[in-house]
This record gives sequence, structure tokens and C-alpha cells, in this order.
Amino acid sequence: AYAAEELKAIARRAAEILEADGQIEESIALYQRAGAWDSMIELIQSVVTGKAEPEAALKKAAGEIEAFK
Repeated sequence: AYAAEELKAIARRAAEILEADGQIEESIALYQRAGAWDSMIELIQSVVTGKAEPEAALKKAAGEIEAFK
């Protein structure tokens, strides 16, 4: 079994790979799971400013963040 910090590191790396592949929605969810809030916010801002696309990713992320609170 992996320790909590190892799982977070794995989730963060997976998020980076998915982001590079253009899988924004999945990447946001993994950044959230990893607690990588700065990376998640940066990615969401890139979607908002047009550097990344999927509008659905923002809606889903907003809902997941609210559910997480």
C-alpha cells in the first residue's frame, strides 16, 4: 500500500500528464485529489483565458469543489 503523500504525488503526476494531453476535466479532478490547488487554479485560469478549452471542465470542477467543502 502507498502512503498518503505518495498517493498525492502519483495523482499530481497523473494530472500533469493528462493536462499535457489536453484532458482538462480529468486533470482538474486529479489536481484536486492531490491537494495541488495552485496547479488546479492555474489550469482553470488557462481555460477561462482561452489557453485551454473545455467549458464543461470548469462546471464540473466547480461542482466538485463545492462538494469537497
